[in-house]
Amino acid sequence: MAIDPELSGRTALVTGASRGIGRAIAGMLHDQGCRVALNARTPSDLASAVGELPGACAVCGDVSNPGEARRVVSGAVEALGRLDILVCNVGGGRSVAPGSETYDEWQRVFALNLWSSTNTVEAARAPLAASKGTIVCISSICGLEVVPGAPVTYSAAKAALHAYVRGISRPLGMQGVRINAVAAGNILFDGSVWARKLREDTASVKAMLEHEVPLSRLGSAQEVAQLAVFLASPRSGFATGAVWVGDLARFDPPRLGWRSRVSHDHAGQFELEPDARRFETGTVDVAAYVGLRQALAVHRGLGDLVPSRIA
Repeated sequence: MAIDPELSGRTALVTGASRGIGRAIAGMLHDQGCRVALNARTPSDLASAVGELPGACAVCGDVSNPGEARRVVSGAVEALGRLDILVCNVGGGRSVAPGSETYDEWQRVFALNLWSSTNTVEAARAPLAASKGTIVCISSICGLEVVPGAPVTYSAAKAALHAYVRGISRPLGMQGVRINAVAAGNILFDGSVWARKLREDTASVKAMLEHEVPLSRLGSAQEVAQLAVFLASPRSGFATGAVWVGDLARFDPPRLGWRSRVSHDHAGQFELEPDARRFETGTVDVAAYVGLRQALAVHRGLGDLVPSRIA
């Protein structure tokens, strides 16, 4: 990734930065010349990550607690002198199977995947307003659509995070602060859910990738980090309140009630036709169809010429 001169010298706080995606983002911002503060709950893991980034500092704490989030932000601002970039990466998809939710599990998963971001953003509003800074929240594709087998608690928390990012972008924008989210797909790193699944059942993971992911592989933390760093940079200065998808096109039109049809007469042409069986059962997702048509129109250079309804 080429060095962005507009990032050099800026300051950043990355939560959940001791491993995985957060560690990759902190490292990439550091490589771009940012002064970085790393946050995590476990002192030993945090110290190890900070030790790999000369000049970086550690601010240990559990940002799912509002008081701790305020202390973490205050510590980062004190160490860095100001705050230009906030990356909210705390989260985790481990939860109970769909249909087994309890009150305590809802509380735990929402604290980890939603409150950790809202707490930190609220704590950082003043310093970010002072610097006209930017926020990036790391989320998941589970908040965009129903992923079969994914924990309902986790999916609901990430959907709520997306709604928060979209809704809070206007009041933050009035203070000169941008906020965006990255909905990451299936990402592999040490200690991740996919690392565990590969150890336990490699054949099933490979079958899923071949069936559902066009590129037939898992994503990497570095790939998510590149998108996050772009959103943290002034190069994305006109983008706010959006959820950016970092996924290997794990999108299956037939699940939405539409069959895909590839025309060999026009390279790259992709069309959809209704699946009558799905209409009969009432499971077609019209909104998703319209969204995909709009995306295809943009890809073909047609902009908004495709109407936002089905003719």
